[in-house]
Amino acid sequence: MKIAVALLHLIFATTWLGTDFYFNFVVTSKLRTLEPSILGDVTTSLRRVTTPLLAVSAVLTIVTGVLMMAQLHAKHPGTFSSTRWGTSLLIGAVFSLLVLVLAVAVDQPTSRKLGRLVESFKGRAATAEEAVEMSRLSERSILTGRVATMLLLVALATMAVARYS
Repeated sequence: MKIAVALLHLIFATTWLGTDFYFNFVVTSKLRTLEPSILGDVTTSLRRVTTPLLAVSAVLTIVTGVLMMAQLHAKHPGTFSSTRWGTSLLIGAVFSLLVLVLAVAVDQPTSRKLGRLVESFKGRAATAEEAVEMSRLSERSILTGRVATMLLLVALATMAVARYS
């Protein structure tokens, strides 16, 4: 059971970080080259696939991580949290949770605003004001995504080296 939980944790964590990294550093660079009228449709289409994948991977990574932490606490009652290993795992968990907070508190509302804006000028060219607002929201979303990726990389690093602390 312990191995199955650890394996699931690794699979979902890899999916979460890999998808997040690919979308935020590879795909968004290419999206910036698209015309605003095309950009909205492509971004909406991509988010329909990546958002559920990221959400499911994040939740399952955190759930399996909590199960593994509970197993470690049961094996080392009262002392595990005070070790460097336990502290390192806890830091990784906090950074992972920060990514979820960032996604829900910043990226989700930004994406909704961007989607409504794109819908508002469907079938016509965006006005100068709409283009500026779309650019501002897009940049916020890109920055949020890249910060999230960096937080996930810190979580990965702290958890990967935890055992050697």
